[in-house]
Amino acid sequence: IARMAKEVLTAGARAVRICGTENIHATRELNPDAIITGITKSQYSDGRVLITPDLESIENIVKAVERGDYCVENWTRLGAEINGEKIPPAVSEYVIAEERMKLMSNYIIETGGKKERQKSSGILVVPGAGSTGWYRSEYVDVHDKDDTFPKTSKMFKYFVMAPTRGRKYCGYSLLEGSLGEGEELKVYSLFNNNGLVMPDSFEDIDFSRGKTVTIRLSDKPLKVVKLKRYEI
Repeated sequence: IARMAKEVLTAGARAVRICGTENIHATRELNPDAIITGITKSQYSDGRVLITPDLESIENIVKAVERGDYCVENWTRLGAEINGEKIPPAVSEYVIAEERMKLMSNYIIETGGKKERQKSSGILVVPGAGSTGWYRSEYVDVHDKDDTFPKTSKMFKYFVMAPTRGRKYCGYSLLEGSLGEGEELKVYSLFNNNGLVMPDSFEDIDFSRGKTVTIRLSDKPLKVVKLKRYEI
C-alpha cells in the first residue's frame, strides 16, 4: 500500500498523485498544475476526496482515474511572506503564536485599514480546507455554532485565540474576520520569547520581535481529485 501510495497514476495527459494527508505540506513541491488525492485514517471519509489506507480504496481510485470518473476541485491555499520573503503556502492554516502556547503572544494585527495591539494565545488564519479543523474547534467553543466554509471559497478567515481578559472584556475589535481576494492580514511581532509562524502546523518559522508577516490568498490552488462515485 505504501508503495502504491507513491505511484503517479496517468489519466490522459494529466496525472494524479496519491499522498498521505499528514504530508500535504509536501504538495508545495509539486508542479502547481499537479492534481492529487489524499490518504486519511479518518473514519469519516466518504471515499470521494480522501481515501482510506487500504488496498481496496487505492484500487478504487486507480480504476476511477483510468476511466476518467472524477473531477478536480481547486482548494484555496494561503500565501504569506515575512519581511518580504516568501514562506511555504498553507492548505489548512497559518498559526501565529509562541512556541510554548502557554506564554502570551504579543503583536499588532492589521486588516481593513485598522491596527490593534493585542495579547492572546495566538492567531489562526485559515482557508476553507482549514475551517473544519482547529479553527472549527476554537470557533464553536466561543460561539456555540459552526463556521465552516467551502474548500474552494475565494476567502480566508482569522481568529484570535484566548485574548487577554477574555473576548468579552478585552476591548479588542479585531478578534475575527473574513478577507477576500486582494485583501491582506498583517501581523507585527512583539513576541518576547520564541514567536513562530507555522504553515499547516507543520513547520516552525521564526517570527521574532520586529518581524512582519503578511497573509493573503494564494493564486495557486491545490488541485484535488474528487471521485464522481465511489462504488466500482
